[in-house]
Amino acid sequence: MSYANDRICFDADSHLMPKPDFLEKHADPGIREALRIDGGESGGAKFKQWFDRIIDGVEARRADPEQTAALEHNVIASAKGWAAHGAVYPDERSRTLDLLGFKRQLVFSTFAGQHLASSDPKVVYGGTRAHSRAMAEFCSDDERLLGVTMIPLSEPKLAQIELEVAIELGNSAIHIPSDAPGGNTNGFSPAHADLDPFWARMEEAQIPIMLHIGGGRLLPRAYHNNGRPRPNDWLGGGENLRGKDFPAVHHSPENFLNALILDGVFDRHPNLQCGVIE
Repeated sequence: MSYANDRICFDADSHLMPKPDFLEKHADPGIREALRIDGGESGGAKFKQWFDRIIDGVEARRADPEQTAALEHNVIASAKGWAAHGAVYPDERSRTLDLLGFKRQLVFSTFAGQHLASSDPKVVYGGTRAHSRAMAEFCSDDERLLGVTMIPLSEPKLAQIELEVAIELGNSAIHIPSDAPGGNTNGFSPAHADLDPFWARMEEAQIPIMLHIGGGRLLPRAYHNNGRPRPNDWLGGGENLRGKDFPAVHHSPENFLNALILDGVFDRHPNLQCGVIE
C-alpha cells in the first residue's frame, strides 16, 4: 500500500539534491568552471571533500539492497537531504513516487543557484540555461515529475530567450526570484513594461510562475546576532529557518505579487498563473 493509498495527491514542493557538477556538465563551454557547486570562496578543498563523502555515501547505499530497503520502508520519515530516497538519481525518484503514490510532483533544485549571485550576465544566464537543461534531464523519463527551472528577470531580453529554451526543453514551471529584478538600488519592478512580453509568453504557454522561500531576502542576519548561541532551525537541525525568520518570510513574495497585481499584470494577462510555495 502506498503512502497516498486511494487519495489523489499532487506534491507541490519536492526537491532534488544536486551533485557538484549538476550545472557544470549541462553548461556551454566557457562558463562551466564558474558553475561548479564548490562552496564559494570559503569552501575550497574542505567543501569538496565533504561533498565527495556525501555522494560516495549515496552511491554506497544504492549498491546495498538492505540499506535501500530500510529507506523504502518509510520514505517520509527516513533520511533527509542527499541521503533521502530519490534525492539524487532520477530512476530512484520514480521508485519514490511509486512508494508514495503521488500522481504528480513539482521538482525544484537545491543549492544550485549560485550563478544568480554573479555580476556577469554571461554566468547568470549561462547558468540559467544549464539549470533548465539539468532539470529537464532529471524529469525526462517520468511524466509524473514536473521540472521547475529558475529564470532571473534582471535582463528582460535574456530572460525572454531563456524562457523559450525552458519551454522547449519541457520544463513545467518557472521559479522566479521574488526580489526586485536588478536589486533595490538600480533595479526595477517585476511589473515593468519591458517584462510584459515575458508574462505574455508564460500565459500563452500555460507555464506558471513559482515563488519559493529562499528566492528572496529573508530576515537580515544581524537580527540573529544577539550575543547568545544561535538556536537550531525550527525542525531541530541546522538549516536556514529559525523562529525569528517566520514573521518575515512572506515579505519578498508579497511585495512581488503586490507589484504584479497593482500594476495590472494579471489584468493584462488574466490566465497567467502563480504558485507561492513553502
